[in-house]
Amino acid sequence: MSDAHNTESCFHSPDPDRNAFMHAVVYGDLDEVRRLLPLVGDDMRSGRAQFKPLHVAAGKNGAELLKLLIPASDMEQRDEAGRNALFPAVVDAECLALLLPLCDTTVTTTDGRSPMFEAVNTDNVAGVRMLIPHTDLKATDRFGFTPLMFAVCKGPNDPRKRTEIAQLIAPLSDANHQDRNGMTALMHACVDVNLPLVEVLAPLTDMRLRQRKGRTAFDIAVGNRDWDCADIMAPFVAIHDEPAVNAAFARSKKSKTGGKNAMPRWAACVEARALQDVVASVSAGAAARESAELAAQTPAEPASAAISRQGGRRI
Repeated sequence: MSDAHNTESCFHSPDPDRNAFMHAVVYGDLDEVRRLLPLVGDDMRSGRAQFKPLHVAAGKNGAELLKLLIPASDMEQRDEAGRNALFPAVVDAECLALLLPLCDTTVTTTDGRSPMFEAVNTDNVAGVRMLIPHTDLKATDRFGFTPLMFAVCKGPNDPRKRTEIAQLIAPLSDANHQDRNGMTALMHACVDVNLPLVEVLAPLTDMRLRQRKGRTAFDIAVGNRDWDCADIMAPFVAIHDEPAVNAAFARSKKSKTGGKNAMPRWAACVEARALQDVVASVSAGAAARESAELAAQTPAEPASAAISRQGGRRI
């Protein structure tokens, strides 16, 4: 249930002091909060389900309001979704800093999501940074998603921030984790054709992993003719299956969405390898010629000299 609903339900309380107090909290009226706080303190400490001024204030009207409310509040109070005050506070770094030492950071919602999921979902980079030391980034929600997967799939607003969040949490996460459908974070990034996230995740992911339908992340990109995604992953796939990369490379050249300039990174790898082969062949040929020339220039040793070197023994 939303904070807006929680707030509205308090406004319709039969207690006029609670109505007035919640109004003051919502609009950040510090003087009115101070005046009414003694009248509603027992309700705040009781943890009544529909009276959550701390939840409403967290991240909404600043740290000064929270400082007033914290001493009179039940810090373990949760809303109907199982969230404590940390969840709304993720949008405000100062509020989050106040609440982190006081609230249970292991709390999860009824969907199994920690405050980190909330920070990711709101594209809040500062909140993510602050929550990293307090979060098990390998834990999953009831859908089998990690915070990293949530960053890849659910970030609603700013692609740049989504990428920054993924860069922050990917090294500390299990990039090889698979959700209920066998999908990794990289596979989800390929489905979304999110090139910056594919760049982040490709070096961290086992390219041999397959989802339920038996496809790897590379298969997904190639199947969708997303040659840019395929090109990013190609060097990592080639470690285990270079023929698959070469087949995709050949296919990209014939594709309407590819053409002669498709998969430029792998093309550069192929050219560099071909050049290395040419250089190695030329070097080997030069070394063989030099050895033959030296052999031709060195006179054969007489048999008598060989006998002398062996101390008079005939060889």
